[in-house]
Amino acid sequence: MNQLGRPTELSEELFAEIRKLVLVNKNMKETAEILEIPYNTMSKWSSDNFGNFADKWLVYEQERKLQKAEGKIEALIDSRDEKVSLQASIFVAETLGKERGYSKRQELTGRNSKDLIPEPLTESEKIQLLALL
Repeated sequence: MNQLGRPTELSEELFAEIRKLVLVNKNMKETAEILEIPYNTMSKWSSDNFGNFADKWLVYEQERKLQKAEGKIEALIDSRDEKVSLQASIFVAETLGKERGYSKRQELTGRNSKDLIPEPLTESEKIQLLALL
């Protein structure tokens, strides 16, 4: 991708290629080699967060880990061990099925994250209430 001495452009196409490699568990050095980008260039992009490189790399790594975890969960759901399968199923129901009532979460807010405690009364509302007493 890079000719000697010419700067590599950090384009959306290059980010797409980097993402593909991170998702198959390639580290930065391997990614740089495969894309024929000097490792020092890629390392500098990361340390300077040039073009949001470090932020995007982190997102790609998190995406890879999540995909791996989802694969493990799928395998556990299909386990022959009924206890393992049940625990994995409960986990999925409680995390993905919250809107269907499969949550252990105890809300400390109102429904849909609304305030539990109403807005404080304004001074005029306080005076009106006191007048009723």
